[in-house]
Amino acid sequence: MPWPHTPVPADLAGRAFHVSEGVAAGLTLDALRHPRFAAPFPGVRTVRASANVNSDSALFPARAAQALALQFVPRLRPGEAFSHTTALALLGCPIRAAPDIHTIVPRPASRSKVRGVIGHTYSGEFTHWIDRSTGARTVPPLLAFTQAAALLSVRELVVAADHLLLRPSIRARAGPLATHEELIAEAQRARTPGVLRARAALEFARSGSESRMETLLRLVLIAYGIDVFELQIDVHDPSGRWIGRFDMGDLERKILVEYDGEQHRTNDEQYERDAERLAAAHDAGFVVLRFRRRDVLYRPRATAGRIADALGVPLRPPDSVFQALLAAR
Repeated sequence: MPWPHTPVPADLAGRAFHVSEGVAAGLTLDALRHPRFAAPFPGVRTVRASANVNSDSALFPARAAQALALQFVPRLRPGEAFSHTTALALLGCPIRAAPDIHTIVPRPASRSKVRGVIGHTYSGEFTHWIDRSTGARTVPPLLAFTQAAALLSVRELVVAADHLLLRPSIRARAGPLATHEELIAEAQRARTPGVLRARAALEFARSGSESRMETLLRLVLIAYGIDVFELQIDVHDPSGRWIGRFDMGDLERKILVEYDGEQHRTNDEQYERDAERLAAAHDAGFVVLRFRRRDVLYRPRATAGRIADALGVPLRPPDSVFQALLAAR
């Protein structure tokens, strides 16, 4: 005989909730054991339709980390926050990292011992950053960056730093989540594992890369010794009419570099806008070099070679440090 299908209160239908919240909202313990509910963590339930981690998590592991962390929100204790790579993922950093959940709590409280969670304690104090739409609490961006250095490569730390330098803060302060100067100062103060990688990554980080792939394209150019472009450059025609903004460019030599993401191909409106912008740039005498994901990840030398040829500069083979930056996918 099928179990009675008790309606799920609207407030609980689209998010993870604690069993006690479900009971308070009128769901019985028997109803909460129904197969339509998933139990990602002890004492937590989600409606299965909203509990699935993104199927594209292989390409976008930060999304998988976000989804898993949000399922743990009901289990966060007072004073506890998401930390390390989990905090960076919740802050929107498009990093590649294991989707392990990291939480931290100031001492003398004890670290989380929930199955599937890596708990940490912290000897100092920090101000929680709270996402009002989800209730997710994270450590501040500067602290998350230095903590994550123990888990990430230099390449992924550059991706994280570029995002923190670009994304507008959701808090009262104006500007991005962090400045370059703040990140450098935090990395100099930190004595945590991996901090040398964090300091190395900040030598390559720059504000202006608007996606993971734009950062990786920029790292290809750095590796081959042709890091000469301005980022997010405004282009005008000879009469002064604004044509548009491009990912990278050299106005003097009239060379522009664009990374074409999937949205440029799958969104008709975006495709039309790009076509008009590119045509106007060509008419104004600019050379526009366009690259896709495979060019950046699997053909870095050919990609750098095209740009070097356009600039009329030699291509410098990457040394061992830069080869490591290019090795990961």
